[in-house]
Amino acid sequence: MIEDLLWWTAALKAARGAASDSLSTREVLEMTSALVQSRSPNLIRTITHRTRGLTRGPVTRLMSPSDLGEILKPFVFLDLFDHVGPPFNGALHPHSGIATLTYVAEGAVTYIDPNGERGILTAGGVEWMQAGRGMWHGGGLDQSGRRAAFSSGLLCPGT
Repeated sequence: MIEDLLWWTAALKAARGAASDSLSTREVLEMTSALVQSRSPNLIRTITHRTRGLTRGPVTRLMSPSDLGEILKPFVFLDLFDHVGPPFNGALHPHSGIATLTYVAEGAVTYIDPNGERGILTAGGVEWMQAGRGMWHGGGLDQSGRRAAFSSGLLCPGT
């Protein structure tokens, strides 16, 4: 892609008779547009890894530290939560050395933080949980219906 950008930069300069190495914002936008419209084969991304993940209950682990997470550190896991059905309570469970970023795409989920506080995270909501040296948390669903969410785990340095 770098080669393509360099080629388009040179072509744009030649076409405009530019003597200077700097391009205006408009020229950069025109160059980018032309590059995207050219459908250069260098812009096509190939899929390097496919997975159906490992499903346990309503959670499918798409990436874990023992597979693709080893390559994509500091992102060590990616979970898809997809549940249609009755409410349930997820048991308290520990985390340490990671932070999780959870996005609720549909429905709402409940949570219990380390202080025992309970709350609800609704569709479009984001939760950042930093477990660092260790913590317990839990959650679940307090109503029936469909729930969908993604959760990504990141390594916390220095823990």
